[in-house]
Amino acid sequence: MQKSGRRSAGIGRNAVVAAFAVGVLIVAGFWPSADATPSQAGKLDALIRSPIGDNRRRAAIDQLSKLDSDEARTKLKALADSPDDRVAVLAIGALCRADFSGAEAQVKSVFEDAHRSDLARGMALVAYCEARKKHGSSWTNIKSYVKQKAGNDRVLKDQYAASKAKLWASEVDNDQ
Repeated sequence: MQKSGRRSAGIGRNAVVAAFAVGVLIVAGFWPSADATPSQAGKLDALIRSPIGDNRRRAAIDQLSKLDSDEARTKLKALADSPDDRVAVLAIGALCRADFSGAEAQVKSVFEDAHRSDLARGMALVAYCEARKKHGSSWTNIKSYVKQKAGNDRVLKDQYAASKAKLWASEVDNDQ
């Protein structure tokens, strides 16, 4: 013969588990959807575009570049196009370090844009040279592109000469 106490304890435990499951379903039903709350990349983008100090902005851009999402990459590329040169330069540097698909194309577009400041274009030039060196290109492989896009801009000419000297010191370039 079985004791009725054990059986009633099992029923009570099952009732508690069932009540808990119903509670979880109710809470899940009222939980806000993921698109209703701003994402981490969105929060960082808003912070970067707000009036904050350069050190906080630099840290936020670095944090954004470390997020592994398409949204973060898209926002980082958009920041490189920022009319604020301080933001653009930091974003270009982060694009160079992140080295994801589309980063180099974004850097090239800033470098090629003759309407951008020498500061933004110079940073894009450095980032492009660094990326090409990292991927095994020689100065000979990229010099015609770099020189053509730099044009007669004295600042950019000095910048590519410095980049060449730093990254490809052993290569001879007699047509400077």
